[in-house]
Amino acid sequence: METGTPEQMSVLLLDEHRKMAFSIVSLAFKNDTWRLSDGAGKVHVAIADTNFLKRVNSDQISLSKGDVLVCSVRTRQWQTIDSVKTEYAVTDVLEHRPAARQLPLPGL
Repeated sequence: METGTPEQMSVLLLDEHRKMAFSIVSLAFKNDTWRLSDGAGKVHVAIADTNFLKRVNSDQISLSKGDVLVCSVRTRQWQTIDSVKTEYAVTDVLEHRPAARQLPLPGL
């Protein structure tokens, strides 16, 4: 019996586009894969919105930990030999919401 890598032995289960919100955990500008939180857990997300990346790279948009990105996302899931693998790719950043900052109270 011939064995292969999980990629060779995987079956695509789901390929869909949907709107999602993520908060920023950490950014990796080299490979455009960012670590984000979907509210249930931390996931690695490929950022495929080239216009958004150009604005970030030219300092037109400043991002910080905790900022929220509302996005159109392509989600693909595969069944592998021993689990399910999920891949996220942001195709369009629809909205950037800066993280809530605590403001000083008046009179303090």
